[in-house]
Amino acid sequence: MIRQIGQIFLLLVILSQSASPAAHAQSQKKCLEVGSYHQDYAWQNAIDGGIAHVLQGHCELRVFYLDSKREPSPEAIQKKALEAKALIDSWQPDVVIATDDNASRYLVKPYFKDAAIPFVFCGINWTVDEYGYPYSNATGMTELAPIRQAFEQIKRIVPVVKQGTCMYPGLESEKTACERYAFVLKPFGVEFTLTPVETMHAFEEQFKALSDMDFIFFSNNSSIKDWDAARAKQIVQENAKVLTLTMDEWMTPFVMLGFTQVGNEQGEYAASTALKILEGTKPSEIAIVPNRQWNLFVNEGLLEKAGITIPRDLLQKGKKVE
Repeated sequence: MIRQIGQIFLLLVILSQSASPAAHAQSQKKCLEVGSYHQDYAWQNAIDGGIAHVLQGHCELRVFYLDSKREPSPEAIQKKALEAKALIDSWQPDVVIATDDNASRYLVKPYFKDAAIPFVFCGINWTVDEYGYPYSNATGMTELAPIRQAFEQIKRIVPVVKQGTCMYPGLESEKTACERYAFVLKPFGVEFTLTPVETMHAFEEQFKALSDMDFIFFSNNSSIKDWDAARAKQIVQENAKVLTLTMDEWMTPFVMLGFTQVGNEQGEYAASTALKILEGTKPSEIAIVPNRQWNLFVNEGLLEKAGITIPRDLLQKGKKVE
């Protein structure tokens, strides 16, 4: 009898152990991230890292990329957005995180406004007006570039600031960012122009031609398909005359100062908000907030080449670019 009871107990233990993974999988929440860009894009990677770090152990996480930097045509993005929609419809995630503008523009707004599935957005540039946020099922974080903070430092470095420009690749999103810079700087009486560059040749020619500017913002190199980092470094070193700046960390080797946004902040906030929603908080109960973090980078080598001196406090606070 005792032997039979022991065998029954052992059988129950075996059955419980074999059933537990299935039970765990059945009870685990499902989280989907829809990224506007691609996995090897530095800004996307930073956001992805923040999301994965916060959600680890809390839900099954899948990631889908719209690839809109490498395939920027509206038709290509719409096609990828429909694939993302099909994944959402079939997998039925408990929450979706939509990163950067194109995920909201091509997926959330047209297909999931006020839908049953909750969404958290992040990386929306400057304002949510284009998308009509908030929705009953959506909230998140906007992305504000520290352009005012950068300009305050420009005025400390350049004796008289009258004109500047923003060099950007041909993407509409980067042009929009530069237009925002111009809007912010207009009250300061600065003549601020936009300079598109779509090839390495154009980058070199324009950079040399802009030597009469008081400062130059580099947007980024995301759609310059023949980008050559070594050649770009040579160009900026040989022609270092004007104060150059960027808002993107991966561009700091090519400029003198970087006032860069923090992708991890966007990802971590979005993931933390997703967890609140999984715990029962409604998206409509969570306010939309702007980012608050930014980093300062100092490229002493380029500053020295140009003979530009910056205030000691900037030199001390800034992260050094190798």
